[in-house]
Amino acid sequence: MEAPVGVDLGASSGLMGTAEKPVDRRILRSRQKLCDALLDELKDGQQLEVLSVSTIAARAGLTRKTFYAHFHSPDNVVRQIAANMFQRAVSQVENDALTLPVADSRLGISILSHLADDMETIALLATRCPSAVFLEPAGEAIAELLDRIVSVNALPPLDAHVHEYIAQIIGGAFRGAIIVWAERGFKETPEAAAKILMTLLGPGTDALLNQRR
Repeated sequence: MEAPVGVDLGASSGLMGTAEKPVDRRILRSRQKLCDALLDELKDGQQLEVLSVSTIAARAGLTRKTFYAHFHSPDNVVRQIAANMFQRAVSQVENDALTLPVADSRLGISILSHLADDMETIALLATRCPSAVFLEPAGEAIAELLDRIVSVNALPPLDAHVHEYIAQIIGGAFRGAIIVWAERGFKETPEAAAKILMTLLGPGTDALLNQRR
């Protein structure tokens, strides 16, 4: 079965292990099958809340024991799918898009343009899963992106509490934008959606980060 968009558990997912200790490909295949199975159930109209471990495992052609060897719950599978998707989008953001000011929308356009490659998966997760489950990894990806912004602009390291405030605020704004974008059927282009997002978010972020210069 062909893997649905945005689910490839390759190097960008962080599940390939390290050069010293690569992950067994059989493990990757099992995880891939479970992710594919969950998305197939969502495509069939099921809501995440009613999906059982037995249903997902059976659709993947695996046992419950194998499921629990890789994931704690169906929610955990969704988080893995979303983490892979968001990490891939963020990792593709070029450094040029991270230079201040962020209010000029380059950063937002870059992130949403890469996420647009996973519209099918985002639409499924947004309509079939609680937003808190599938959007949680977005905050983690944004926090890593903030570290890159600080580095690219040669800013002093952020105090831990300042980093947390900025990451949570930016992450929350992106999560909200993704939900609205998906609910509207991705009618807006990534550029149009990013302009709305960064017009609201950018000036304050720029002002706070520029204080660090």
